[in-house]
Amino acid sequence: MAKNLLEKCSQSKIRMTAQRQTIIKVIEQADDHPDADQIYLRANAIDSGEVIEFTHPELEALKEKIAADLGYDLVNHRLELYGRKKTSDQ
Repeated sequence: MAKNLLEKCSQSKIRMTAQRQTIIKVIEQADDHPDADQIYLRANAIDSGEVIEFTHPELEALKEKIAADLGYDLVNHRLELYGRKKTSDQ
């Protein structure tokens, strides 16, 4: 039997995005009964949702090499990195 909400969602084959995991974390850590607005504010404090698009020459070359090594012409790709800003005490 699932012990927490994350396990229940996983067992139900619900796709667990980073945003859903953050919301579950907020709900499970709450020592009160937050409403939707409070959940949103707390989740936003954990994950700002900031998106930074970038290119990097080494990464561009690597994706082409991987495709070629596997015998493919690369037609599209997507790479997502998730992080949190470092705090001054890190």
